Amino acid sequence: MSLFTDKFTFFKVFIYFIFVFSGSLKWLPIPIDLTLLSLLLCFIVMIFELRTIVPLKVKDRLIVILILILSFIFLISNFYSISSIYAQSKSLAIILNIFTVMYPIIVFKKSIFSELKLLMYLIGGLMIVGLFYLYFNNMFIIFHDSELLVDKVPTYLVIGIMLCACFIFSLASKLTWYVAAYRLSILFLLFQLGGRGPIINLILSLIVFFTLNLKNYKINYKTGFAIGALFFTILIFGENIYTFAFQNVDFERFNIFKSYNEDTSLSIRGNFLEIGLESILDHPFFGLGIGSSGFILEGADVSNYPHNLFVESMMELGILGGGLYLSAYVLFFFRNYSISKSNKDMLILFIIVLLFYLEDNKSNSFDSWRCSIIWIMFFISEKRYKAGITN
Repeated sequence: MSLFTDKFTFFKVFIYFIFVFSGSLKWLPIPIDLTLLSLLLCFIVMIFELRTIVPLKVKDRLIVILILILSFIFLISNFYSISSIYAQSKSLAIILNIFTVMYPIIVFKKSIFSELKLLMYLIGGLMIVGLFYLYFNNMFIIFHDSELLVDKVPTYLVIGIMLCACFIFSLASKLTWYVAAYRLSILFLLFQLGGRGPIINLILSLIVFFTLNLKNYKINYKTGFAIGALFFTILIFGENIYTFAFQNVDFERFNIFKSYNEDTSLSIRGNFLEIGLESILDHPFFGLGIGSSGFILEGADVSNYPHNLFVESMMELGILGGGLYLSAYVLFFFRNYSISKSNKDMLILFIIVLLFYLEDNKSNSFDSWRCSIIWIMFFISEKRYKAGITN
C-alpha cells in the first residue's frame, strides 16, 4: 500500500507546513528563501483551487472571523502606534498570519489527517536522527550556550515543542514496538534538551487527552500484563534507566517556585509581565498600537514581547484586542469539546491546538502566531469531513 492516500493532498499540506514553519529552516543552505518559495507555491495552489470552496460550519466561521478581525485591528493600529521599525516587521508577520487562515479554507477539499500524520512522522523521524547525532557527538551544548549557538538554528524550545507535537500525533497509531521506540526517543531527547515549557505543556496536554479518551480504554489481560511488565522493569532497572536517560537533566530547573529567583529567564519574563500589566492599566482602551511592546518593555523600538499573547494583545490593542484573542480560543475549546471526545483524529488535533496555545502563553508572540493558527485551521478543515459535511 502506498504511503500516500493522495499525493496532491500531501503536497498541499506539505507546502502549507513549510510556509508556516520556514522560519525554523533558515539555517539550511538553500539558495532561495523558503518562506517566499512556499508562499508562491501556496498562492498558485490557491488560485487553482478557487473553483470550489467547501464551506465551514457556522460555529467555526465565527472563530475564523474573530482571528481575522484581530489581525486587521493589528494592521489598523499602525495609524497610532508609537513604533515604526518593529511595527513594520510585525505588520508583515500579521499579513502572513492572515494568509495562514485563508489557505486551508480554499485549498483543502477532503480529509487531510492521513497526510498530516505521515508528514509528522517524517518530521519526527528526521528530528530524532539529527538530535541523536548531536547528542552522541556532545553537541547539545549549542542549545544552551549563546556563544556557541549557530545563527538561525531553532532554539531548544522550538525544537522541543515540535517534538511534543510529533509525540501527540503518534497517539493516533496503535502501540507497536517501533511506535514505542519512536515515543521513547522523543521523550529522551525532550529531557536532554531541558526545555521546561514543552515538557510541562506536553504533560498537561496528555492529561487532557487521556481524560477525554477515557471511555475508549479497556482493562484486559494485555493491559494488565503491559502495566505489570512496566512496573517490574522500573523496579529492577530503575537505577540504570535513570543513569542513562536523566543523568544530564537538571531537574532543579523544573521546580519553578524554587528556581524563580535564580533563573534569569523566569525573572525576565516575570518582569516583562509586570511592565506589560502596568501599560495595560495606563492605556486600557486602545493600547499603544502594533509593535509597541518593544518600546514598552525596553524603551526602544526593538522586537520584544511579554511572552504571553493575551498580555501582548492588551498592551498593543487594549481591551478589544485581549477580548478578541481570548474569545477565539474560548469558543474553539468549548465548541469543539464534544466532537473531540467522539473522534480520535479530531482529539489529536484538538490536543495539539491546546499544546501550542499553552506554549503561546509562555514563550511566543503574534509575530509567530501562525505556528498556532495552522493547527486551528487543520482542525476546522478536518472537521468539515469528520462531521459529515459535504460539498
